[in-house]
Amino acid sequence: MLRKYGDLSHTECQIVMSPHIQDGRELKDRQRYVDDTYRHPIETISGWKRLKEVFGFEDDVIAAFKSWLSSPDPEG
Repeated sequence: MLRKYGDLSHTECQIVMSPHIQDGRELKDRQRYVDDTYRHPIETISGWKRLKEVFGFEDDVIAAFKSWLSSPDPEG
């Protein structure tokens, strides 16, 4: 979602996904997830429906994610 809808670069996504993780294995896993995501064309990345399926998020959580990732309104 950070890549597809947040328009984050590979480096920006690594920073967001790996904040102060002490566990070396978890850090490597997260970095690998980001690397794998950026290795594939953006069109192949799953969308909101898949995110909801995988994590069981309610509609209000998905709506919050969408609002966080949307560009600010230039009008105001």
